[in-house]
Amino acid sequence: MPIRDPEKKRASDARYYAANRERRRADHARYRSEHKDEIRAADARYYVTHKDEMREKEARRVAFLGKRVALKDPPRTGVCALAGVAGVVHSDQTHIHHDEYDPADPMAYTRELCDRCHGAFTESLRQREACG
Repeated sequence: MPIRDPEKKRASDARYYAANRERRRADHARYRSEHKDEIRAADARYYVTHKDEMREKEARRVAFLGKRVALKDPPRTGVCALAGVAGVVHSDQTHIHHDEYDPADPMAYTRELCDRCHGAFTESLRQREACG
């Protein structure tokens, strides 16, 4: 007989998923490997029908401490903090560079840099660290 009380159902599901975590992961991985083409086609259909939502969602994400973090508002303005000051446009894509990482605030101590400036800036930091 099915469990009708939502709290008991949630607790029962949690126990089941905890007890069968590895088996469920293996089943999921097996299914995905056996149905790659169908999954890829479904993903493509979803992207086509939700393209604007996906772009908007991706525009609000930044890499932070090895993870992708979604922010409330898009963090990029499209202007490089280094080249943009001089009115130079190296690239239409910018990156959020973290000078320091504040676990409480992913956007603290950041600057927006174009591809070229971000690469040069990061390389200069690496060279400074290597010199001691």
